[in-house]
Amino acid sequence: MARNPLEVLEQVVTPQLLKGSDTTGSKATMLGHFYPILLSMLAAKPNVLGQLTQAGHNAFAHLIGNDTAHNDLISHLARNTNVPENEVRQLTTEAVPASLAALNQEAGSQGLATYLNAHRQAFTARLPAWATGLMTTLGVTAAAAPVVEHKTRVTTHTEPLVAVTAEQPSLLKKLLPLLGLILLGLLSLFFWKQCQKQPEPVATTPAPVVAPAPVAQKIMPALALTTGTGNQVFACNGTAGDVGLKGRINALLGKVFGGYDKCHIVADQVYATDLKGEPQLEQALNLVKAVPYASMELVGDKMTVNAPDEGKLKALVDQLGPIMKAAGVTVLAAAPLNAEQEVAQSIKSSQEALAGLSDPIRPYDIARALNLEIINFAVDSDVIPEVNKPVLDQAATLMKKVPNLELKIQGHTDSTGNEQHNKELSVKRAKSILAYLASKGVDTSKIVTEGFGSSMPRADNETTLGKFRNRRIEFDVVNTDNGAVTHVDGVQPVVTTTPAADATATPAPVADTTSTTTTSSTTTTTTPAVDVAATPAAAPTTDTIATSAPAAAGTDTAAAPK
Repeated sequence: MARNPLEVLEQVVTPQLLKGSDTTGSKATMLGHFYPILLSMLAAKPNVLGQLTQAGHNAFAHLIGNDTAHNDLISHLARNTNVPENEVRQLTTEAVPASLAALNQEAGSQGLATYLNAHRQAFTARLPAWATGLMTTLGVTAAAAPVVEHKTRVTTHTEPLVAVTAEQPSLLKKLLPLLGLILLGLLSLFFWKQCQKQPEPVATTPAPVVAPAPVAQKIMPALALTTGTGNQVFACNGTAGDVGLKGRINALLGKVFGGYDKCHIVADQVYATDLKGEPQLEQALNLVKAVPYASMELVGDKMTVNAPDEGKLKALVDQLGPIMKAAGVTVLAAAPLNAEQEVAQSIKSSQEALAGLSDPIRPYDIARALNLEIINFAVDSDVIPEVNKPVLDQAATLMKKVPNLELKIQGHTDSTGNEQHNKELSVKRAKSILAYLASKGVDTSKIVTEGFGSSMPRADNETTLGKFRNRRIEFDVVNTDNGAVTHVDGVQPVVTTTPAADATATPAPVADTTSTTTTSSTTTTTTPAVDVAATPAAAPTTDTIATSAPAAAGTDTAAAPK
């Protein structure tokens, strides 16, 4: 069975164009925005596909056929993906012939037009929101699909309508022209009336309509929790689609953990309102509660668990499996951490989230997107890695469009080593990001930095995974009216067992349905949040900062300065 054309382009054409360079960077993101637009144009213009295949590097210009529309598309791609216009122009020009070659090969004997039409829904659903207004100028409209033409067949008679012999009376000969004109008029009237009837086309399938980009699907709600040494909650966070689900989760946690009421749960309309496995959750939590420093994360139809003791972890998975299976939830031991993959995926997710934002852009949207990125600082260093700078560049471009931007950049470490040193290091790293944004033209007069060392953990400090989660940078939004700080959670996309990414622009939370806020300019959430998604690798002696999502396994010694 032929692959989805988007998969073909991403798996074949992108590596070909980028020639072995980073396939998760801003250029790859730009191509990811371009492909659905290109496919929609190709599907809307089946009559030119053969010509395009022969057009080589002129294929893109020939496909659009309008310099203004071409330049407008290039400008939008550059602006929304933070790639210079000249590079966008070059890549898209090269992408069209390469894409046609790959698509023709995938389509095979069925033909490219048929292949694209069969998969039309898949790529039109991926059209960027910002591209909706451009599609008409690019020749993609509801009427752009093939239309069956209704033609009236006109027959020309070359022989006389009535044969006249030489023996006929002369009067008849004189009347023949007149009779012929009358008969011709009657025939013309008949055919004219038939043309007014619009017959139904035979065996015609209505052409799919290219609709505006669909509203983003609701993100699955989640609950992540880590136990302490003695049947108590060490860290807890979650997401919910409304205050009803948030209230039920909090009530359940209070019941299981003896009145506990400090779980950091974000309630926002971007999330769904039902947590799968909720009826079985009380029994599951009681099992997790009995294992010191165990962690549990429930996202969608997967529950991921971890514990310092491998024997207890296996027993916990075996016990939870049958319970959650009744709700259609699969229980897994956390998979080994692939640091390189985690970092690359986090950068890609953050870039896609930023690129998906459209005016009016809000501080909340930018903070949520930035909290998807992992910043993997070197050992005992506050120098921002080069791989992270494109994301900050992209964010800086958007920040300059937002009036009265007020943010807090917060650094956190795990508990390894000297706490005073950890706090100083976390401050330096937050300040290095602030300085970088300032160097890119961002007005940082209302952006402040804080460093908390290991005082606000998101997970345990006993396991490699827990320490890994605790090393991070977080972006919080300051409410310009009252100075309160809104904590913004980023949700890491699926890599191994990590929850799906929030790559959509989300409205700022409403006061009674959001994460914990305070009225102090120097205080953030009252409860640490935990994000468990991967299995610890070998225990690190280093300290890596990540934004809300996990960073690469420890690379920074916090015990003592260099």
